Amino acid sequence: VQEQLRKPMLLDALELERRIEEVEIGMARMLLPFTELARFLDTRRARLRAIPDVVTVEELPALEELLRRLKPLLCRKAGTELRSGIRPLLLDLQGIPRDTKLSSTDIFPFGTYFHMPEEEAISLRVSSLLSRLQTLIDICKTKDGILMEKSDSDVPPSITKGLAIIDPELFRAQHGDWTEMVHEQRKLEEESNLSFTELSQVLQRAEIDAGVTAAPRQQLDMLRDRLDVLEKDRVRRFEILQEILQGLCLREMNMDIDLTAPDHDVVLELPEMSALGVFGLQLKISREPVPLG
Repeated sequence: VQEQLRKPMLLDALELERRIEEVEIGMARMLLPFTELARFLDTRRARLRAIPDVVTVEELPALEELLRRLKPLLCRKAGTELRSGIRPLLLDLQGIPRDTKLSSTDIFPFGTYFHMPEEEAISLRVSSLLSRLQTLIDICKTKDGILMEKSDSDVPPSITKGLAIIDPELFRAQHGDWTEMVHEQRKLEEESNLSFTELSQVLQRAEIDAGVTAAPRQQLDMLRDRLDVLEKDRVRRFEILQEILQGLCLREMNMDIDLTAPDHDVVLELPEMSALGVFGLQLKISREPVPLG
């Protein structure tokens, strides 16, 4: 571990990560009231309304999509769909899609701008985000701008007051600093023999080795018993996979095969099976008879 920590590349990368985190905290403080607004409206099952001179009907879907993306951010307790940071939103501003199976509007909520230079495209996406955040502020200031199920339910003053703390120019400057430092990190990784992922694995293995060396005998015995259980489970998974593949080859291709167990670091996952079997769907598409049994 000490050997890796002495490398200038790692020290520079860690310093950049520290500075990046500080900038992210600054942007997160301005975005926090908007995430709370998104969660409040979702809890109340509220809907945005078109308001003359504020927001049109055509602009409402983009605002609703923004609220959907803000809702899981900056939660105190992270879960499978909840995130304590704002990096998913920062990826949206970078033009990096979260799910390529969705429509172009869902993939790039702040615009694609593929025909423009990267720096200009990011600047336009940030402008789009800030414009929509300002529209949300104007909606909250307008009477009956939000339609709720309960007429007496209104946006709490703590949220509406918090919305006003956003400084568009400061946010834009912080995002520019964040983008520049991320690019510096990428250059460091490209110049290094090991990627940051590989380097983190090296450090993790070194920490494990150091922990095993200093661990008492009782904990080592418990660890060994746990590894034995995992190995038995792994062997059983291989046997099941072997039976599936041997039966499949014998049934579909009249072939008898022998398998060799993979290396210990290879993850074994049982496949999802259906009534059609492995080749059933392809046979059905080709209008071939599907064998049963």
